[in-house]
Amino acid sequence: MAQPVWETTPGSLGTIPEGVYYSTPLVAVDPQANPVFYRLLAGKLPPGIQIDQTGILSGNPQAVAQIEGVPTDVAVDTTSKFAVRAYTTVNDQVSGTISGLADRTFTLTV
Repeated sequence: MAQPVWETTPGSLGTIPEGVYYSTPLVAVDPQANPVFYRLLAGKLPPGIQIDQTGILSGNPQAVAQIEGVPTDVAVDTTSKFAVRAYTTVNDQVSGTISGLADRTFTLTV
């Protein structure tokens, strides 16, 4: 089973505005043309952002921090670092379920 090949470049996905709907696809392809699925592997997405199994990062991002001594939330640029796993699953009569895995790390600043 071949591993998915990432097309989305690792590293920074950029800076996005707080409170404005955001959506972007993460893309990996399987050399054998099987469907590729995605899941958060490690780290944390920015608050308000999620990833679905089709690789779409979406939501209304928040960049709110609690600062000691300040009575209310304060908006600050926040960078989140996270790893995403791209995988394929194929049912094979001989081997059962076979999965190809490929991981990639990204950052996103709100």
